[in-house]
Amino acid sequence: MSAPSFAALRAAYAAAWRDMAVDAARLPLVTSIARRLIGSKARYQKVAAATGVPWFFIACLHEREASGNFNCHLHNGDPLTARTRHVPAGRPLKGAPPFSWEESAIDALAMRGFTHPNSSPQAGEGGQGDWSVERFAYEAEGYNGWGYHFKGVPSAYLWSFSNEYRGGKYIADGVWSATAFDKQCGVMPILKSMMALDASVIFTLPLVGRVGGEAAGVGVQTDVRGQMSEDDPSSVICHPSSESPPPLTPPQVIDPSRAQSATDRKDLGDGNPASVPAPAAQPWWLQLITAVVNALFGWKGRP
Repeated sequence: MSAPSFAALRAAYAAAWRDMAVDAARLPLVTSIARRLIGSKARYQKVAAATGVPWFFIACLHEREASGNFNCHLHNGDPLTARTRHVPAGRPLKGAPPFSWEESAIDALAMRGFTHPNSSPQAGEGGQGDWSVERFAYEAEGYNGWGYHFKGVPSAYLWSFSNEYRGGKYIADGVWSATAFDKQCGVMPILKSMMALDASVIFTLPLVGRVGGEAAGVGVQTDVRGQMSEDDPSSVICHPSSESPPPLTPPQVIDPSRAQSATDRKDLGDGNPASVPAPAAQPWWLQLITAVVNALFGWKGRP
């Protein structure tokens, strides 16, 4: 099967990102991972400068593939003392082991089409600056492989440790288990935590989605960096908001010609005319006396 296009998946990635919530019990671990990766920013930035890939994208891949170990290939976590043994095997093609982490990482990204700061990757958006949250997700899932997509389940590589991941995992290359659960953090929860901790983790393209309840091609803002307190990782807010504003309630029109009994109207204490109780109906005996008086003396009495 051929890889799905970025255009076909972009809206789904945007929706999943908006709805994503990191597992509360794992928030401290996710934050710890993000801090550790940020601590190695300089090394990731060197590879970013050679490939045009955001440094934080490289960092997140490095965590998934090698638990952030700089003695392992970015391709798949195999040791740098030899060419890769697992898929993709035999990498890097050039040079001789032991490889530096940087040269191996550049080779791994070149396999995905990232060979120059201004090269156009498979997502179809050209240039180093044309990155969005959705493209991050697309490139990360493509880097791992499209097996989850073709099985119709959310990728553990992306969403593990969040509400978007519902189980299922490749327990070996090409070996699928529907009952296995991924024990690694996915790249998207890591990304969200990194956004909260480092202002340079930001995208130049807005998130596509719905604005004010209406379909829109792009969001209304270009800074889609999450907001999270370093002391309270649970206070994540994604932009644009995942919730559309509630629909406006049309004003209530009160027809004075329509009678309402006292039992149909409630005193809500809000000053709204609709909430003011109607005058109580006269008792029968008072109505009888009023009628007699009116008949005898022509006095209309109280209404």
